[in-house]
Amino acid sequence: LWLLETLLSLGVGYKENSSICLGVRLEENAGRLTKITSKSLNPKIRIFKDNCQAETFCWCANGGVMSYDFYGLKILDGVHLYEKPSKNTSFGVMVTLELPTGVSNANFSLAFAKLINTLGKENITLQRLEDFKKGITTTEQSLKNNSVKPSLKSFSLSNIKTYLPQVVTDGILSLIDKINEMYGNVISGDCLIYAPIVERIFPSIEITINMETNKEGIFLVGDCSGKSIGVVPATTMGIKAARLIINNRNNEKNN
Repeated sequence: LWLLETLLSLGVGYKENSSICLGVRLEENAGRLTKITSKSLNPKIRIFKDNCQAETFCWCANGGVMSYDFYGLKILDGVHLYEKPSKNTSFGVMVTLELPTGVSNANFSLAFAKLINTLGKENITLQRLEDFKKGITTTEQSLKNNSVKPSLKSFSLSNIKTYLPQVVTDGILSLIDKINEMYGNVISGDCLIYAPIVERIFPSIEITINMETNKEGIFLVGDCSGKSIGVVPATTMGIKAARLIINNRNNEKNN
């Protein structure tokens, strides 16, 4: 929302993005996932089913789960723990949805996060994967006996599956099945599922190949441009913008 306000005040051209990514964060014993994480720092595993895309992102091998404030709401991210590696590995799973024309994905993301936070009594929600599949709330006793211990300290136990859109639930479970098929049942029923996650909520900005907006001298790179997500694309976009800025300044000096 802050970005929309900034774009409006500057007169930068943009249009509402029609898609939104909703999802969860999974946490599993690190040893079970080494078949995946030993080959890539951030493996991208995707499936396409019924015109829907589900994919992994932000792997934190021997890392943990963190939450942060998003307009007064709690949403999730991963955290790397290089100095004190944990026994767990976490990664995000997001499912891309297409919204009706004219619906703000920013407003939709706030509404979704509010729904899940309300379910969690104004907190992150947590559920064992086996319970998620069965559609039952994880109990404190079953979590105590669970082989995977949560790295996130503050959460509420709830039946997340009941409150997710069916397409999101189907995407999450289908992707988990695909991962287990590819790597040999590395994700167990004791795997933990946290919600909510919202991604790719930025509008689509009108920018040139050099990342310049319709307002000369104003550049947008990275996630907020609405063109990409992640550190590598953001770095590439930043370099292209920087090169144009340097060339423009050199031309000014020569003139």
